[in-house]
Amino acid sequence: MDITFSKREFKIKGKTGVVSVGERVKVNENFVIDQPGEYEVGGVSVIGLVGGGYVVEMDGLRLCTATKSAEAGAIDIALLPEVDAEVVKQIDPWVVVTTGKEGVAKYTISRDKLPTELTTIWLTS
Repeated sequence: MDITFSKREFKIKGKTGVVSVGERVKVNENFVIDQPGEYEVGGVSVIGLVGGGYVVEMDGLRLCTATKSAEAGAIDIALLPEVDAEVVKQIDPWVVVTTGKEGVAKYTISRDKLPTELTTIWLTS
């Protein structure tokens, strides 16, 4: 899976699809999610959380946008435009992907390559 950041959205390219995550979620460019609920589109699962934020499940990984919601469950990767220590502590991910002026253009990850300690990745746009 590849994760990039552009135009205030994280873009996730996986084996099962392409997902853009910002204020709403777009799956494969044709299905828009902007409400709480559970959705499945072409092998990609998305949960719109009541308190705000989304959980995306694809390629065996669970990714979550900024939220303090306990309903997010176990999260592998947190997608946070700005690092928020309280959110990181609450959702307890293996990886925090955030944005900044310095960093990498693309982060590539798979289930078998998750780090064993909390790791922060800075993406440039």
